[in-house]
This record gives sequence, C-alpha cells and structure tokens, in this order.
Amino acid sequence: MGPMPWWLVLYLRQPLATQAGIEILKRGGNAADAAVAVEPGSTGIGGDAFCLFYDAKTRTVKGLNGSGRTPANLTMDFLKNKAKLSDQNEFTRSVHSITVPGAAAAWLWLVCSYVKNSGKEKTFRLLAKSGKKGFYEGRIGEAIVEAVQTRGGVMTLKDLANHTSELLDPISLDYHDWTVWEIPPNGQGITTLIALGIIEALEEEGVVDFKKLDHNSAEYIHIISEALRIAFADTRHYVTDPQVQHVPTENLLSKEYLRQRAKLIDLKQRNNEVQKGYPDEIGNTSHVIAKSTGVVLHNRGGNFVLIDGHPNCLGPSKRPYHTIIPSMITRKTENGHALEACFGGTFLNSIQVNCMPLLLFS
Repeated sequence: MGPMPWWLVLYLRQPLATQAGIEILKRGGNAADAAVAVEPGSTGIGGDAFCLFYDAKTRTVKGLNGSGRTPANLTMDFLKNKAKLSDQNEFTRSVHSITVPGAAAAWLWLVCSYVKNSGKEKTFRLLAKSGKKGFYEGRIGEAIVEAVQTRGGVMTLKDLANHTSELLDPISLDYHDWTVWEIPPNGQGITTLIALGIIEALEEEGVVDFKKLDHNSAEYIHIISEALRIAFADTRHYVTDPQVQHVPTENLLSKEYLRQRAKLIDLKQRNNEVQKGYPDEIGNTSHVIAKSTGVVLHNRGGNFVLIDGHPNCLGPSKRPYHTIIPSMITRKTENGHALEACFGGTFLNSIQVNCMPLLLFS
C-alpha cells in the first residue's frame, strides 16, 4: 500500500469510517470504492442512496438515483378506505410509509460500474448480480415483505424485484465562475439551485452585492434564509417522481422565473420564526425491522402528501419527495472540483451557507 495522494480528502463523522476510506484509497481504490466502504449505516441497507460522480477523463458529471418506490398496490383509496389513514403524521409512522429499499442496489451498481481495478470488474459484476437478487428476491426480500404484510402493508416480492437504480444527468446552475450540480427531482437538490438563482438575480438587479457583505452577518444570513424559504415553497409544491408526473425543472431554473421570485425578498423584513424540533419520542420512523436480517425499513413514503391532485400525492409504484441531497461544485474553466453533501431535510441550509464563500471568493 502506498501513501494516499495529497489531493484526496475524506470527511466523515466517525474516525473509524474515515480510516476505512483511507485504507481503500491506499489500496488503489477510487472514490466509488471508498464511498461504499464508509458509513453505510448512516442511511442503512433498508434506506435509499443518491450519488453524484465526476469523470475526470470526460470531465462530465453523472448522477445515480437509488430511491425506492411505493408498493404497486398502495393507493390513496386503499389508504383512506381500508387502512383508515388520513392524518399525515399517523401515515408517516405507519407501515404504509415504507418504500422499497434502494440503497443496496445503488451501492452494488456503483461499485460494479466504477471500480478502479479492472481485474476485479467481472467479480464485482457477478457479485452485483447475485447480490441484488439475493437481497430483493431471496431470504432477505421475503423477510422484508413479511415484516410489512404482517403489519397490514401491501408490499410484495414483485415490488422488490422490480426495483432499479436510475443513472441520470444531473441538473445544474452556473454561479459566478462555478457550476453547482444536483440530483434532479424526485430529490430536493433543486432547492439549492433555485435559492442560488434568486441570489444571483438580486445581484444582477443591483439589489445586493454579496462580496461587500460580511460573511455570516445578519444581512448575509437574512438573504440566504429568505432565498431558501422561497425555494422550499417551490420544491414542496412541484417536486415529485418525474416518471409519474411532470416536474417543471427547466421553468423553475429559468432566469425570468428566478427574477420574479427574487422580487419577493424584502431586505428589511426578517423572519423571526424558529422551527420547532421533532424529538424521537413522538415517533418519526416506521419502527419496522425485517426479522433476522437487521434491515431497518425506512419510512421515506412519509414525504408524500395525502392531498388528492397534489403533484407529490401518494400513489402506486411512485418515488416520494426525497431529502438526500449530494451536491457537487465544479469550476467552469478548469478541471478543479469540490463535493459537499449533507443529511437532508432542513440541513440543506448548511450547503448554501458553506458554499457561498467558495463560490464568491474562490
């Protein structure tokens, strides 16, 4: 094992996970190898996974959507008339909010497609093929279905077997000398791009000059917070599974639309609301574990809304609004690139706050 190149950086919450990633890189692995090796428990094998990756040879950015879908038999009619659920919080805590686990297939696809050691490629492909079938169709899959169905859910082995990860082109927005990349809907990464576009519109109209503001000053944070508030309003309304319903991504990122949204920001009016916390005691998960597997089933379906006609309304074989949001930043004129990601939800604010100095002051 040789030394790790000076230009490779790993940042994780747990030092042992960081060490695992370093060992993978020292052995000749690449970013894909290291990413699968470190902190898989942060989402769990019963959860989902998204990925953005930069190909240095082609200088292109690609994305992977590894989020799971609802059971094919889960409809609003079933939920209201048979499951007798109409309250959003009760639905989120119920077995019906469980979606097909997508992380396992995403990890296998990633390692299979982007391993650095070509001599191991056939082995990884074989493992990926048998591993996916074993998880989604074998004993583990049967345990997942049993755990859901014994609690009144409608997930089937066919739902698991039909799951696929999606290779896709990311969405992006140019800001100063940089390009910011995000996974497109059903993920909420577009929120970052809308907020940045609103800030850029304010700059272009001469309303504010961010370079003259003190970093993390009241004015600085106010503008970012207001831009994000507007961006979240848009994404909460429009973002859904684009394979089921159209998402107007191009319009949401258009210059004209962003200029109109920027006009809603009042530089003198500050939002004094503080969001309340959600302690675990009230129940934020489905609390379902597939027997003898250790697979904790995630309730991503809780991000659906139970309003008929809403773009993100619950539906069969549908991916919910998702908060896992990997981001990538590339310089438009060079081969330099940076990557930042966060856990999702309202933590998206951290991406904006942490990236602004990089984008503005290089």
